[in-house]
Amino acid sequence: MSDKLGHDSLVMRLAERLRADGVKAGAVLPSEVALMAELGVVRQALETSLLAKVMPLHTAASRAEIREIAHEMEDRAAQGRSFAELDQQFHLSLFAPLRNSTLEGILGAFWTLLEVVEGPGPDVAIDPEVAAMHTAIIDAIEAGDFNHARYELDTHFYGVRRRVVPSRLRNKNRQASS
Repeated sequence: MSDKLGHDSLVMRLAERLRADGVKAGAVLPSEVALMAELGVVRQALETSLLAKVMPLHTAASRAEIREIAHEMEDRAAQGRSFAELDQQFHLSLFAPLRNSTLEGILGAFWTLLEVVEGPGPDVAIDPEVAAMHTAIIDAIEAGDFNHARYELDTHFYGVRRRVVPSRLRNKNRQASS
């Protein structure tokens, strides 16, 4: 997978090892949940700290592309459809101008691990509030307001942890006990 994504990081290899070790999609093990939580914290720290550096690198065209992704996320959420791959694309596009393969590898590892823990399915990312957070991020970036953009990005990470992760884990634990 790291070859496919063009990344070769320790974190990516760890996510691949979970798959190679026969971890079934949707099986929630304490070590996986902990790793996801840790990767989430690392993502939040990296993305919020690199935002000031990446904002001036975006062109009108790249911002429009990111906005289009955010709107598609909201559309899918309104239809009750997963926007997980668009969420990943949003964050990768947001930081693409940095051309930082380590950051891209960490983002890729997070999404790979998320897929391993949750497995495929319509409940991966359908929360309209989480989708709308992405539009708020690009709104602040387009306004050139770094502090507001960082606030919205931070809010997004806290919101995802508060709204989505606990419900996903509850759903998986219910499925496992059935």
